[in-house]
Amino acid sequence: EPTETPLRLGDFVLDQQLEQEFVCVGPSTYEFGGKKVQIRCTGGRLVARMGGGFVPLLDWLAKIDADEARLREVQRNREASGFYKTHQPSGVYPDVDPGLP
Repeated sequence: EPTETPLRLGDFVLDQQLEQEFVCVGPSTYEFGGKKVQIRCTGGRLVARMGGGFVPLLDWLAKIDADEARLREVQRNREASGFYKTHQPSGVYPDVDPGLP
């Protein structure tokens, strides 16, 4: 039912106390945290498209949260290693003869 999904989605956001809201950007298509997702109500449950099928919306949110946490961890590790601060490209390539055209 087309009108059921937005109503249930609004209730879902309130029930889960989410800081962000789902923004409708097209028929059954929503944006959440910069990601687009198809959401529909099936059998009274909200489901989100993931891969080749649909999963419960809470499972989709858990996957998104896990992906973002993994990205933050990688970024923290890069910053902590100091590699990117100490190994900046200098523009000088020692194996290239500057006298060549």
